[in-house]
Amino acid sequence: MNLNRIKISLLLSVCLLMASCGFLDKDLDDTVTDEQILRDPTLMGGLLINIYNYIPRNDNSFNCIDGAMLDCATDDGIDSSPSSDIHNMNNGAWGPSKVIDDQWGRLYYGVRACALFFSYIDRSNVPDTEVLDNDGMPSEDSNLKSRYKAEAKVLRALIYSELIKRFGDVPLVVDLLDPNAEELNLPRTPYAEIVDSIVKWCDEAIPYLPLKYSDSTQGRVTKGVALMVKSRTLLYAASKLNNPENNKDKWKKAADAAKEVIDLSEQNGNLYVLNKDFSAPFSKPFDPEIIFPCKYYQRNDIELNNTPNGYDRGGGRTNPTQSLVDAYEIKINGTYVSYDPQNAEHLNKRYSADRDPRLAKTVLYNGVVFKQRPVETFVGGRDGLNLRQGFTRTGYYLRKFLSEDIDLNADNSTLPRAWIFFRYAEALLNYAEAQNEYLDTPDQSVYSRLNQVRKRSMGDAGVISAGTLDKDEMRKRIRNERRVELAFEEHRFFDIRRWDEGINYFNKPVYGMKVTKIGNSSYSYEQFKVEERIFDPKMNMFPLSQSAVLKAPLTGQTKGWN
Repeated sequence: MNLNRIKISLLLSVCLLMASCGFLDKDLDDTVTDEQILRDPTLMGGLLINIYNYIPRNDNSFNCIDGAMLDCATDDGIDSSPSSDIHNMNNGAWGPSKVIDDQWGRLYYGVRACALFFSYIDRSNVPDTEVLDNDGMPSEDSNLKSRYKAEAKVLRALIYSELIKRFGDVPLVVDLLDPNAEELNLPRTPYAEIVDSIVKWCDEAIPYLPLKYSDSTQGRVTKGVALMVKSRTLLYAASKLNNPENNKDKWKKAADAAKEVIDLSEQNGNLYVLNKDFSAPFSKPFDPEIIFPCKYYQRNDIELNNTPNGYDRGGGRTNPTQSLVDAYEIKINGTYVSYDPQNAEHLNKRYSADRDPRLAKTVLYNGVVFKQRPVETFVGGRDGLNLRQGFTRTGYYLRKFLSEDIDLNADNSTLPRAWIFFRYAEALLNYAEAQNEYLDTPDQSVYSRLNQVRKRSMGDAGVISAGTLDKDEMRKRIRNERRVELAFEEHRFFDIRRWDEGINYFNKPVYGMKVTKIGNSSYSYEQFKVEERIFDPKMNMFPLSQSAVLKAPLTGQTKGWN
C-alpha cells in the first residue's frame, strides 16, 4: 500500500491513544516521505522506538485505572476512591458495554507499528557492519540493522504476549494491512499458534541482541528481555487455564525458558542480582535486579496517590487487604512458617520484627514509622480507618514503591522511577513453579531457586530444607511466594486467572483490620468485612468493547462474554 505520509514520533500521540479504535482501523500520517525514511537511519530508529510506546504501563501509569492499581481488582487490595472504575471489576459491573483497562486498541496499534517498521527496514540505509569503540570492542552502534530487526521482533512478541494473556485467541497479524480494507475483519488465531510465534521471534532475535546497554540507553530490548518474554509466555501457556489437560511437556518448556534467563545471568558474571535491599529496584534506577524497565520519569505521582491521607497531600488510594497481610510468614523458633491468624502466639507478633521483612516494605500498618512519624490507622487516628472519604478502607496503606525523600508539598520534588516489566526474582519463581509442576516430586533445583528469593529478604531462617515438601505443598509455597514477593506488580491479577482459581479467591469478601486505641499505648484488633466481591469464570479473560466487535465481526467477542 502507499504510505507516503508516515508519522515518526518518539512520543505516543495523545489523540491516537484517546481515539475509539477497532482492529488497526487508523493509519499514521505526517510529512515524512518513504524516500526520507529509507535514506535516513535516524528516521528508521524513530520507527523502532515508536513501538515501545504501545507497551502497557510504558506511559507513566503506575495507577492505571482512574488512579487505581490493577491489584485493587484482586484479593490483595482495595482502592479507596469510590468513583474509580476498578470497583466494576470487583462487583461484576464490567463487560462489552463497560470495558476496564482496555488494551485491545493500544496493543494492536503496537502490532501495526511493528509491521510498519518491518515494511521499511530491509530496504533502508541502516548499516549492518561492526563498529568498534575506543577500546577496540564492538560498540552499541554495531550491526544496527540486525539489532533493530531483533529488537522489533521481541517487541512484537511482547505485545502479542500481552494480548493473549488478556484475550486468549486473537488475530495474528505480521504484515502491514490496508486499514480501509475488508482484510482487517480477521478471525482469531488459536492461542497455541501465537505462543509458537512468540517463541520463534524471540529465538530468532536473541543472537543479535546485546547483554545490556549503558545507563543512558537502558529500557531497550536485550537478550534477557527476549528470554523473559519467552519465560512468562510459556509459563502462562503451561498453566491450567491454557493447559487444562496438564500436558507436562508444556511445563518442561516453561522451566527450560526460565532456566535460560538464569543461565544467561550466571554465565555472564551474575548479570542480574537480587539486591539485598528488597526495596532497591523500585527506588534505584538501573538496579541490577531489573531486566526490563519501562520509561523512567521524574515523578512524585506514586507518592501523591498512595501516601496515607494524614500526611500533607497524601492520596491514600491503595489499601492492602488483611488476606495479603496474613500471607507474609512469621519466624517462630528461628524458622519462618505460615502465619496463622488463629494462633495466639502469631497474633501477639502480628506486626513484629518476626514477620517476613517484606511485609513492612510493602504495607503501612498502624504504628510503623513513615516519614518520621508513626502511621495512625486506628479509629480516629490521623490516617484512621474511614476517617473521611478517601481514607483507608482496610486499616492499611501501600508502602511499596513510595520514597520518603519526596516532599509532597513541593511539586518539583521528584525522583526517576519506571514501571518494572521484568525483574530477576520473577525468573527464579517462574523456574521454581514450572519445574515443580513438571516433576512428580520437587528436586533440589526447585528448592534452590525458591530459596534464592526467600533468603534475600528472610536470610537463612527463610531457607526451606530440601526434601521436606511434597509437590502440592511446594506448589502452595511457590504461589504464596509469588504473592508476597511480587505484590502490586500486576502479577496476582493474572496469576489467579492462569491458575483458574478466580472462583476460589476473587469470589468472596475481602477483609481489613479495625484498630482501636485503648489508653495511651495499647490497641485492640478486630478483623472486619470491607466488601463483597464477584467473580465469574468468563472474567479470566477480558471482553472486547461492543464497538470493536461491530468493526470486526469475524474476530468476535471473547469467549464467555457474548
